[in-house]
Amino acid sequence: MLSKTVPRGHLGIRPVFMRRAAFTSTRSQSVQSIQPLNKYLNQHYSASASASATGKSKLTALEQQRLRRPVSPHLTIYKWEYQSLASILQRFSGMAFSGGLYAFATAYLIAPSFVDVDSIASAVAALPDMLKTGGKFLVAWPFAYHAMNGVKQLAWDRVIGLRDRKMIRAVARGVAGVSFVGALGLALL
Repeated sequence: MLSKTVPRGHLGIRPVFMRRAAFTSTRSQSVQSIQPLNKYLNQHYSASASASATGKSKLTALEQQRLRRPVSPHLTIYKWEYQSLASILQRFSGMAFSGGLYAFATAYLIAPSFVDVDSIASAVAALPDMLKTGGKFLVAWPFAYHAMNGVKQLAWDRVIGLRDRKMIRAVARGVAGVSFVGALGLALL
């Protein structure tokens, strides 16, 4: 049953049907919005269940109960907010860097002659300057974002910068801007 105070889910994702406009609606309206889907599922599953049952024309009580349950929502009904995207990018950038480190270390342990640092450095030095700068930026920006977003998360753990939504958006833009400028600076070194 929906109440007027619906807590946000993990990562700050709020389902679309739980936005403020939906708070004024009653439970019967939200149930009516999923009734066409439930009607389709009832017809589909009751036909397949009756076809598979040999000699049984009625569904068991458990099957009838399952047919009345609403279908679980998927990611398509959620409104993406900054907090959820920042958390996802933070995790992916951390996994990419740690995964790259583990892959390089494992390859170096298995075949040190194949992963020779001198040959890698000479191959990168032979590349054009624009390609090297672009490659450095592609590595530096996720690193800078991961570092700046980590600082932001530490500040939020101390309840700094959580005054209101405008402040949260300003901090978000600040993290994106500082990480972009920092990545440019690292790429041009």
